[in-house]
Amino acid sequence: MGSGRTDCGKLFSSSINKRSKKSRAEIDYPDETEDAYTEVTELLQEWIPAEECEDEYDFVEDLAFYLQGNSDLDVEICPHTRKDNLTS
Repeated sequence: MGSGRTDCGKLFSSSINKRSKKSRAEIDYPDETEDAYTEVTELLQEWIPAEECEDEYDFVEDLAFYLQGNSDLDVEICPHTRKDNLTS
């Protein structure tokens, strides 16, 4: 009988752990987040960085520009987080 309680406890703990690893968007908007993930994954397979990219900042800007031009998603290079809003 103790084993059933242990299994339920493990399942509950696992569920909480998985949820705690999710972003606020994944928790609040799971379907939209999954759609965005799928779209960006497909776009990343097609993206070829510009030859002018010399460092990580160039790559980030080039990728953001590519995603903005090839999707309807709002792309921010340095988005403000809820934590940023609370401390500002």
